[in-house]
Amino acid sequence: MFGLFKSRVVKKSFESTLRAVLSRPRYLQMPIAMQVIDELRAFQNCTTRESIQVLSLGAKDRRHAAVRSGATDEGDSRYAPHALLESLYLAALVEQESLPHIQGTLIRWASDLGFTLNPSQTNQSTASSSETAYAQAVEEYAAIFDSTLSLLQTHGELAQVEAGKHINIANSALLAKFGNAAQFKSSSEEAQLKFLKSLASVSEKLGAKSPGGLAYLLFATWLTVLCTGNQQYGRIYEDKLAVLSKSALSA
Repeated sequence: MFGLFKSRVVKKSFESTLRAVLSRPRYLQMPIAMQVIDELRAFQNCTTRESIQVLSLGAKDRRHAAVRSGATDEGDSRYAPHALLESLYLAALVEQESLPHIQGTLIRWASDLGFTLNPSQTNQSTASSSETAYAQAVEEYAAIFDSTLSLLQTHGELAQVEAGKHINIANSALLAKFGNAAQFKSSSEEAQLKFLKSLASVSEKLGAKSPGGLAYLLFATWLTVLCTGNQQYGRIYEDKLAVLSKSALSA
């Protein structure tokens, strides 16, 4: 009975941490997935309870160290990989029922981000897999930006002027908080997410398909692309935002 209760606690903790991770942009999930998949490879070679206990204690110690360093969010890259792995190891130690679910979920999630459990299954190295995954993420954000801008353009010129006003407001908030886009990119993961969530919140309040709502979505997507390190798309979308901004200033 105690084992069943503890198993449920482990599963609940795992799912809570994973939800927090999945709520983050893909570029922030990728470093977490990379750490998880690397240690999952080591877990495959564990044949004794003692070896699993060693991995479990190591993950627990790293999780505690992350908390001491100020990681307060379950999705924080300092905290999340160790919490996810600790749940996996505890599932293996407590009982086997939830182990396939936890292990399978981690493998599928990492694979979706471009990291395979067995590198020999692909011709790509881990580094090139990572590059491919980041490229796919950039393409996804690019598609969001382009489709959002296309939707805005169907609203007509006045709507674009209105959107430009909100772009300027969002940019003023960025400058006040970080100084410039480069400093936003180099800021902490927690600060980036907090600012992106604030933009999303304003977008929702204005209406997701309203000129203002679309403007905040465009601005947030541009910042997200910047954080992936893709300078080409970053410059292209900055120029497109500048056009909207200037239309509002000249109106």
